[in-house]
Amino acid sequence: RGIKAAWEGRYVLAKGSATANFFWLKDKQFSYLRDPLKEGETEADRTVLLTTPRWGLTVVQEHVLDFGISERANINAISDNRYPFTVGDVPGGGEPALASRLMFSRPDPWLNSSAAFNYYRSYFNTNPDKKAQLFELDHGTVQQLPMVHLALPEKSFFELPVSGGVETTFSNFTRSAGPFDLDARDRPEDVGAPVLLTPGRDPVRKALRATVVPSARVAFRPLDVFSYVPSIRFNNYFYNFEGAFPNSSRNSLHRSYILIQNDLSTQFEQVYETPWENSPRLKHLVRPYVQWRFIPPRFINEDTTHPFIQQVK
Repeated sequence: RGIKAAWEGRYVLAKGSATANFFWLKDKQFSYLRDPLKEGETEADRTVLLTTPRWGLTVVQEHVLDFGISERANINAISDNRYPFTVGDVPGGGEPALASRLMFSRPDPWLNSSAAFNYYRSYFNTNPDKKAQLFELDHGTVQQLPMVHLALPEKSFFELPVSGGVETTFSNFTRSAGPFDLDARDRPEDVGAPVLLTPGRDPVRKALRATVVPSARVAFRPLDVFSYVPSIRFNNYFYNFEGAFPNSSRNSLHRSYILIQNDLSTQFEQVYETPWENSPRLKHLVRPYVQWRFIPPRFINEDTTHPFIQQVK
């Protein structure tokens, strides 16, 4: 119970529009209970009374910039980690984190390009302080800031039935905490000394990654009934761990493999006449689909002694 205020602002221009909603709430009493009750604690120890106002913000915006660049933003912000569950107003109450995104894209017949900035606010915070669990950001959450994608659209080769293209993605995975998470399994909880990080066991969370994926495919239509599309992709992953590993030779990594894929499908359809004026015909469509994938072991290139590969496996 308490006072709640809501504000909505909009603008519409020739090349874009935006809508912003801001919510302000002064709860009479807001409590957060930690369960189960620990030995020696009372009910009062489990309750956090908040006297500061609570708020939520949503912004949805899109705009067409110069040079054919489109910009889209979906920004969400909250005062505390329980706001989407106890109040609402902002999306993401059923998700583990609140997502915000800013994206720029430019389509082109020869090169499609985009850049995205993704930020996630996790609702879960392992800080032992109860107020910190409500208000503070989780410094261990990995952010993708930014992600740049370049793609050469599929083109036919010399008027042959073979078409192919190349996709490249650059991603920066970062966070405000350190580069490693501690895997506490099978480790003593209190040995009286700091636990040393073990590369290959404790997962690394910060890295620069570039992917380069050339691909080619051929489309066939046997008997004019089936659609058969064999394709091949050469997946390449390049990592830079930015000095996370003590051994400098381990701070870069290249992985690659070939993916062979075969897609076989067909389609059955039937059009039915109906007595309804608004829908005089209905189409019933069935598409059986079979896909087979294979990664030739001899074309898998990875350093199995690298800590990151050991972590993945």
